[in-house]
Amino acid sequence: EEKLVYCAGASASGKSFIAEQLVEQLEKKGKKTLLISSDSYYSNESQMKYLLYGTFDHPKLIDYDTLESDIRKYFTNGVFELPVYSFMEKRTTQYITIDQAYDIVIVEWLYTVSSLPHTLTIKGSTINPYKIVVHAPIEEIIFRRLVRDQARVKEPLHTLIDVMSNVFPM
Repeated sequence: EEKLVYCAGASASGKSFIAEQLVEQLEKKGKKTLLISSDSYYSNESQMKYLLYGTFDHPKLIDYDTLESDIRKYFTNGVFELPVYSFMEKRTTQYITIDQAYDIVIVEWLYTVSSLPHTLTIKGSTINPYKIVVHAPIEEIIFRRLVRDQARVKEPLHTLIDVMSNVFPM
């Protein structure tokens, strides 16, 4: 029986790290696990929307309809095209065909728990995703966010600090 896990939390809270550790532990126990980062589903208009919303963490930058559709395709047919988003090029640069059978699918991003369905009905069966919410102290989040974003998008430090005022209310 296939399982679905949603992993959510604040920007730079450690979601990706926790999800990767979970994959590692599950695979040690013989479970084949697919990790999907919602970062893959950034809209190709995300740069324009970033300017409008002042942050890459706004939920309107992620194409949740396509993400949900791809999750449904996987659980229905076992195949979908996973987009690869480049932060440097600010667009989807390629697609990877996912066509292997997995015991567990983990989807991680800020709004995963609130933006994806709480139950999925596939071929008459109901899938109730497990939900993990990651928390971290604000000081750690700020530090991680500054280090990660500067490495990811090469923006000047003062620009990243300005963005923080938009990030934390979310």
